[in-house]
Amino acid sequence: MSQPSENIWPYSLLIPNIREGGRLRRKGRIMSFTVVRVISGDTFEVSPNWNWNDQTGRAVKTNGYDAPMQGEPGFEAAKEKLEKLLLNEQVKLTELLKLPSGRLLADVKYNGLNLTDYFFEYKIT
Repeated sequence: MSQPSENIWPYSLLIPNIREGGRLRRKGRIMSFTVVRVISGDTFEVSPNWNWNDQTGRAVKTNGYDAPMQGEPGFEAAKEKLEKLLLNEQVKLTELLKLPSGRLLADVKYNGLNLTDYFFEYKIT
C-alpha cells in the first residue's frame, strides 16, 4: 500500500478505510460552490452539486480541523460560527477526496484563506 497524502493523513486515523479503495481524489483542481446549508461546525452542503466519475453529492467535510459533533459540548457554537461565516457565500474547494460516507473531504478556501484559519481552535495538529 502506498503512503497516504499528508492532506488526508489526520482523517485516515478517524475514518475507517480511507486509505483503501472507494475514494476519488482530485489534486490541484479548484472548484467553486455556494454554501446552501450548514450541517455542523465542519460540514456543509453546496450548490451546485459536486460531480465527477458518475458520482455526485452536496455534502462537504472540511479538511484540517474537526469541530465538535452533535451532542458534544461546543457543537451549536461551532455550527453557528460556520453559518455566520459561510451560509450563502462562495467557497473554493481543493485537494478533494471522496469519503466512504458519500461526503467530499476538501481544503476549503473562503476570502482567500483556508477555513482552518477561521477555526484554529479545532485545528488538527
